[in-house]
Amino acid sequence: MSKKQVPRLRSGRQNGKAGPSTTLGTTSKTLWTTTTATMMTSRRQFIGAATATVAAMLLPRRAHAARSPHPTPRPGITGANVLTKEQLADKPKLVDLFDSVRERPEIMDGIRCNCNCEHPPDLYSLLSCFEGKGMARECGVCQSQGRLAVRLHKAGKSLDEIRVAVDAKFG
Repeated sequence: MSKKQVPRLRSGRQNGKAGPSTTLGTTSKTLWTTTTATMMTSRRQFIGAATATVAAMLLPRRAHAARSPHPTPRPGITGANVLTKEQLADKPKLVDLFDSVRERPEIMDGIRCNCNCEHPPDLYSLLSCFEGKGMARECGVCQSQGRLAVRLHKAGKSLDEIRVAVDAKFG
Protein backbone atom coordinates (compact mmCIF):
# COMPACT_ATOMS: atom_id res chain seq x y z
CA MET A 1 0.00 0.00 0.00
CA SER A 2 1.35 3.42 -0.88
CA LYS A 3 1.36 6.31 1.59
CA LYS A 4 -1.76 7.97 0.17
CA GLN A 5 -3.98 4.89 -0.12
CA VAL A 6 -6.79 4.50 2.40
CA PRO A 7 -8.03 1.04 3.42
CA ARG A 8 -11.46 0.23 1.98
CA LEU A 9 -14.24 -2.03 3.11
CA ARG A 10 -14.23 -5.31 1.27
CA SER A 11 -17.40 -6.61 -0.24
CA GLY A 12 -17.85 -9.28 2.38
CA ARG A 13 -17.75 -12.04 -0.22
CA GLN A 14 -14.84 -14.40 -0.22
CA ASN A 15 -14.77 -17.18 -2.77
CA GLY A 16 -18.40 -16.46 -3.65
CA LYS A 17 -19.57 -16.89 -0.06
CA ALA A 18 -20.76 -14.19 2.27
CA GLY A 19 -18.39 -13.36 5.05
CA PRO A 20 -17.57 -10.49 7.41
CA SER A 21 -15.83 -7.47 5.93
CA THR A 22 -13.02 -5.85 7.82
CA THR A 23 -11.80 -2.33 8.31
CA LEU A 24 -8.55 -2.01 10.14
CA GLY A 25 -9.28 -5.16 12.11
CA THR A 26 -12.89 -4.36 13.07
CA THR A 27 -15.58 -6.41 11.43
CA SER A 28 -18.33 -4.56 9.59
CA LYS A 29 -20.94 -6.42 11.56
CA THR A 30 -19.50 -5.20 14.87
CA LEU A 31 -19.11 -1.70 13.46
CA TRP A 32 -22.74 -1.73 12.24
CA THR A 33 -24.06 -3.04 15.57
CA THR A 34 -22.10 -0.46 17.58
CA THR A 35 -23.20 2.40 15.32
CA THR A 36 -26.84 1.28 15.36
CA ALA A 37 -26.85 0.96 19.16
CA THR A 38 -25.35 4.43 19.50
CA MET A 39 -27.94 5.91 17.14
CA MET A 40 -30.79 4.22 19.00
CA THR A 41 -29.50 5.42 22.35
CA SER A 42 -29.23 8.92 20.94
CA ARG A 43 -32.71 8.71 19.46
CA ARG A 44 -34.12 7.50 22.78
CA GLN A 45 -32.34 10.29 24.61
CA PHE A 46 -33.65 12.84 22.12
CA ILE A 47 -37.24 11.62 22.41
CA GLY A 48 -36.99 11.63 26.20
CA ALA A 49 -35.57 15.14 26.26
CA ALA A 50 -38.16 16.40 23.76
CA THR A 51 -41.01 14.91 25.80
CA ALA A 52 -39.70 16.48 28.99
CA THR A 53 -39.34 19.86 27.27
CA VAL A 54 -42.90 19.81 25.93
CA ALA A 55 -44.25 18.80 29.34
CA ALA A 56 -42.29 21.59 31.03
CA MET A 57 -43.67 24.11 28.55
CA LEU A 58 -47.29 23.02 29.03
CA LEU A 59 -47.46 22.53 32.77
CA PRO A 60 -46.68 26.09 33.90
CA ARG A 61 -49.35 27.53 31.58
CA ARG A 62 -52.05 25.32 33.05
CA ALA A 63 -50.85 25.88 36.59
CA HIS A 64 -50.90 29.65 36.03
CA ALA A 65 -54.38 29.57 34.53
CA ALA A 66 -55.71 27.38 37.33
CA ARG A 67 -54.44 29.56 40.18
CA SER A 68 -55.19 32.91 38.62
CA PRO A 69 -58.81 33.70 37.72
CA HIS A 70 -59.75 36.58 35.48
CA PRO A 71 -59.55 39.86 37.39
CA THR A 72 -62.57 41.98 38.20
CA PRO A 73 -62.51 45.19 36.17
CA ARG A 74 -61.62 48.10 38.45
CA PRO A 75 -64.37 50.71 38.87
CA GLY A 76 -63.69 53.85 36.89
CA ILE A 77 -60.79 52.32 34.92
CA THR A 78 -59.79 54.27 31.82
CA GLY A 79 -57.47 53.72 28.90
CA ALA A 80 -55.57 56.93 29.65
CA ASN A 81 -52.37 55.03 30.45
CA VAL A 82 -52.34 52.88 27.30
CA LEU A 83 -49.35 53.77 25.14
CA THR A 84 -50.01 56.37 22.44
CA LYS A 85 -49.04 56.61 18.80
CA GLU A 86 -46.08 58.80 19.76
CA GLN A 87 -44.88 56.25 22.31
CA LEU A 88 -45.17 53.53 19.65
CA ALA A 89 -43.17 55.39 17.00
CA ASP A 90 -40.81 52.40 16.66
CA LYS A 91 -43.77 49.96 16.37
CA PRO A 92 -46.20 51.59 13.88
CA LYS A 93 -47.99 48.30 13.13
CA LEU A 94 -49.18 48.14 16.75
CA VAL A 95 -50.79 51.60 16.89
CA ASP A 96 -54.26 50.39 15.81
CA LEU A 97 -54.22 47.57 18.38
CA PHE A 98 -53.19 49.89 21.22
CA ASP A 99 -55.84 52.43 20.14
CA SER A 100 -58.50 49.69 20.15
CA VAL A 101 -57.41 48.53 23.62
CA ARG A 102 -57.55 52.14 24.87
CA GLU A 103 -61.22 52.32 23.74
CA ARG A 104 -62.20 49.21 25.78
CA PRO A 105 -60.54 49.51 29.20
CA GLU A 106 -63.44 47.92 31.10
CA ILE A 107 -63.15 44.79 28.91
CA MET A 108 -59.35 44.54 28.85
CA ASP A 109 -59.13 45.10 32.60
CA GLY A 110 -61.32 42.04 33.14
CA ILE A 111 -59.10 39.62 31.23
CA ARG A 112 -56.16 37.74 32.71
CA CYS A 113 -52.96 37.86 30.68
CA ASN A 114 -51.81 34.36 29.75
CA CYS A 115 -48.39 35.17 28.33
CA ASN A 116 -46.36 33.75 31.26
CA CYS A 117 -43.87 36.58 31.00
CA GLU A 118 -42.68 37.67 34.37
CA HIS A 119 -45.65 39.34 36.01
CA PRO A 120 -44.43 42.30 38.03
CA PRO A 121 -46.81 43.43 40.77
CA ASP A 122 -48.01 46.36 38.65
CA LEU A 123 -49.58 44.02 36.06
CA TYR A 124 -53.20 43.53 37.11
CA SER A 125 -54.78 42.48 33.83
CA LEU A 126 -54.36 42.39 30.06
CA LEU A 127 -54.92 46.15 30.07
CA SER A 128 -51.76 46.51 32.18
CA CYS A 129 -49.73 44.89 29.38
CA PHE A 130 -50.61 47.83 27.12
CA GLU A 131 -49.74 50.50 29.72
CA GLY A 132 -46.52 51.80 31.28
CA LYS A 133 -43.55 49.95 29.81
CA GLY A 134 -45.95 48.31 27.38
CA MET A 135 -45.06 44.63 27.64
CA ALA A 136 -47.48 44.10 24.72
CA ARG A 137 -45.03 46.00 22.50
CA GLU A 138 -42.88 42.86 22.35
CA CYS A 139 -45.11 40.00 23.55
CA GLY A 140 -47.04 38.18 20.82
CA VAL A 141 -49.37 36.50 23.32
CA CYS A 142 -50.46 39.82 24.81
CA GLN A 143 -51.01 41.16 21.31
CA SER A 144 -53.00 38.10 20.21
CA GLN A 145 -55.18 38.20 23.33
CA GLY A 146 -55.80 41.91 22.77
CA ARG A 147 -56.76 41.37 19.12
CA LEU A 148 -59.12 38.55 20.03
CA ALA A 149 -60.79 40.59 22.79
CA VAL A 150 -61.19 43.62 20.51
CA ARG A 151 -62.64 41.54 17.66
CA LEU A 152 -65.12 39.77 19.94
CA HIS A 153 -66.15 43.00 21.67
CA LYS A 154 -66.76 44.63 18.27
CA ALA A 155 -68.94 41.60 17.44
CA GLY A 156 -71.08 42.35 20.51
CA LYS A 157 -69.76 39.66 22.87
CA SER A 158 -69.92 40.22 26.63
CA LEU A 159 -66.91 40.16 28.95
CA ASP A 160 -67.85 36.66 30.11
CA GLU A 161 -68.07 35.39 26.51
CA ILE A 162 -64.72 37.00 25.69
CA ARG A 163 -63.14 35.36 28.76
CA VAL A 164 -64.39 31.93 27.63
CA ALA A 165 -62.88 32.49 24.16
CA VAL A 166 -59.57 33.69 25.61
CA ASP A 167 -59.41 30.67 27.93
CA ALA A 168 -60.19 28.30 25.04
CA LYS A 169 -57.43 29.74 22.87
CA PHE A 170 -54.73 30.64 25.41
CA GLY A 171 -55.47 28.35 28.34
